Amino acid sequence: MVAWDRNRVIGKGGTLPWRLPDDLKRVRELTLGKPLIMGRRTYETIRTFRRSYPNNIVLTRDPSFQADGAKVARTPEEAIALAGDAPETIVFGGADIFKLFMPMVDRIYLTEVDVDVKDGDTFFPPFTEGINFTVLENVPHAADERHPHSFRFLTLERIRAS
Repeated sequence: MVAWDRNRVIGKGGTLPWRLPDDLKRVRELTLGKPLIMGRRTYETIRTFRRSYPNNIVLTRDPSFQADGAKVARTPEEAIALAGDAPETIVFGGADIFKLFMPMVDRIYLTEVDVDVKDGDTFFPPFTEGINFTVLENVPHAADERHPHSFRFLTLERIRAS
């Protein structure tokens, strides 16, 4: 699950560079009850506005890191094991975590924000060569009094070789 601007910026100064209430609503709907794998910095950022849930899995190389109310993994394989047999596990960021998991991803829930973020400092990694996706859903959302930028919700499904 990711939101990016026209240049694949996903962060600025350790936070999202926009506030889009309908995107946050979609995030809540799509993640409810599902394991979320995220890096330590993402966890520390979101815990200020989202309680920690037992479904949160924090992936970190720091052997002393502990997350109250969340599970901690040291490797991608351990994070996947901690997710258990959930039908869908959400990779929630940041950039390094996205890069680690891209070869394994089957679906991307993407919000494309129609803006060029100035001074963005975190980018979604390029897709690995040979990994292709098809668009399952494309829902536009116009800018309005609650949303300073137009955006669209995309659901991308990985194309697997037969």
